[in-house]
Amino acid sequence: MKILHITKGSEGGLENISKRIFLDAKSKKMHQKIIYFYNYGDKFYREFKKEKLRPFDFKEEVFFVNLFKNFKDLKKADLIHVHHVKTWILFSYLFLYKNKIIYSLHGNFGSDLKKNFLIKLIISFIINYIAIFSKRLIFLNNAQKENLNRYALFKKSLEKKSIIINNFIEKKRIIKNKKKFNNKVLFVGRYTKLKGFEDLIKLAKDTRDINFYLIGNNSFKSNIPNLKNLGKIDNSKIFREYDKYSILILPSYTESWGLVILEAMSRGLVVLASNLSAIKEYFKEGRNGYLFPPGDTEKMKELILYLKNNPKEIERISKNNLKDIHKFTAEKQVPKYLKFYKEVLNEK
Repeated sequence: MKILHITKGSEGGLENISKRIFLDAKSKKMHQKIIYFYNYGDKFYREFKKEKLRPFDFKEEVFFVNLFKNFKDLKKADLIHVHHVKTWILFSYLFLYKNKIIYSLHGNFGSDLKKNFLIKLIISFIINYIAIFSKRLIFLNNAQKENLNRYALFKKSLEKKSIIINNFIEKKRIIKNKKKFNNKVLFVGRYTKLKGFEDLIKLAKDTRDINFYLIGNNSFKSNIPNLKNLGKIDNSKIFREYDKYSILILPSYTESWGLVILEAMSRGLVVLASNLSAIKEYFKEGRNGYLFPPGDTEKMKELILYLKNNPKEIERISKNNLKDIHKFTAEKQVPKYLKFYKEVLNEK
């Protein structure tokens, strides 16, 4: 089985998925290559080397994208797994190989809270393009699929080709129990309106007796006494950083999954998150934490103060999360990809 992966090569959930699939498939003697686009390949290689994850000669396996010199690799591959949908822009000739292309969809496309006509048109073009010019499609959850299906003209084709494989984290990241608890609130993500960052600023100003900490951007300067920016933290160190807090807040307006929720659960944090369909598929309110309407800072404040005044509730939910997170490990989810590869190849 010869598999060609096409990916972005940057940090984030998308690369964690593609990297782990690559490694597990390699251990199963599947021949693979990776094409990176943009200029992230060197960084991705260093990450592999640093974590000592390569049971193979990485340099021979990885090559950087040259749009017109990869035809031979596309032809030789039994399957082409595209991990970043926007690659159709760079690889406009991928439609020639539609019978062996699998697309993984990791986002909902578009960053505006209120998408204008042009953005909707672009999203519609992308989703219909991959619905036609692909063998199969992989979604993270049903909410993501339904959201993108709204833009599809070929809904039956999209439904027929689609499967669901959930997001995951490495099992080794999960701690057995959390011993120290506090009232510190952590935010991890991009400092954008889409992620609810402006609401978080307002929340911090209105909740002076609670300390908030931010991870994600080095350039932001906080002038709020109880809001501290820790900047960007390397993926290899971020899990230890989670251990310093007891509450994670995710005030996003849209999510295709929310990987930081899994990361927080793996370290025993209570999660406060926006009441989004994609999150509710795997997140149980009252068991894993609590939900609030996007933008409702009063409800956020109410929940934080409730947890502050009920430390036993923090401990109870912490135990639940350390138990429930085992449903979403790489060891359980990645084999679904490898099984899927074989099923697709066996289809007539």
